[in-house]
Amino acid sequence: MTRLVGPRTASVLAAAAVCLGTLAVTGATAHAQAGLPGGGTDAPPGGNLLVNPGAEAGDASQQGWDAVTIPGWQVRQGLPTVVRYGTRGFPGRADAGTKGRGRLLFAGGAGGPAVLTQQVPLRTRAGRAVPAGTRFRISGWLGATVVSQAQLEVVFLSGTGRALGESRIGPVGGAGDASHPEYAWRQGSGTLPAGTRSAEAELYLTTSLTNYDGPNAPVAGYDRATADGLTFSVSSPARRPVLAVPASHVPRF
Repeated sequence: MTRLVGPRTASVLAAAAVCLGTLAVTGATAHAQAGLPGGGTDAPPGGNLLVNPGAEAGDASQQGWDAVTIPGWQVRQGLPTVVRYGTRGFPGRADAGTKGRGRLLFAGGAGGPAVLTQQVPLRTRAGRAVPAGTRFRISGWLGATVVSQAQLEVVFLSGTGRALGESRIGPVGGAGDASHPEYAWRQGSGTLPAGTRSAEAELYLTTSLTNYDGPNAPVAGYDRATADGLTFSVSSPARRPVLAVPASHVPRF
């Protein structure tokens, strides 16, 4: 689904509980500073322009209760994490086909609704904008339960950062539970709006829960929305960011 927009109206999701506030800020800072895209390589037409599209770079949480750094993505909200297929309460390897799937998947985590974002410049090797009329495609595995939803949205931006349009896949959710979560492949395509110079991929992993009676009992509610194998590609050659190894700043004692 593609929609042209004027000035963009941001949606406001439910805030995390006060007792999680400090942890959320710390987690977001760690995500934002670690593994940001640096440099670039040439992506052929149809090549995936997202870095770490399946959460395969970085560590995974053993049970999903702790947040981890997700290289290449910035945390806008919540405490998203990464889990392995088959982790209790999450999709098993039998719940998805092989297309675009790895060993790990994004999960909403223990901080209520979560949002991850990634900036994608749309330029050629020479630094020029991709040609007018360029087509795009987005796809990915999205999963959720009766109290959660997963959605991938791509916002198309002008050279000044003005939103020109957006396209989304999902939401998936409103059915299933922790033992049998809903998990499905979604895809969409269209033409880049005139004047597009970059895009922002936004992964929404949301939940309607306000409390959860489980390990550590997070007040905001545990978010079992998931995603994997995310793709954003265009029909013309473009520069693809690469993950840069972050500098180590471990204090000495």
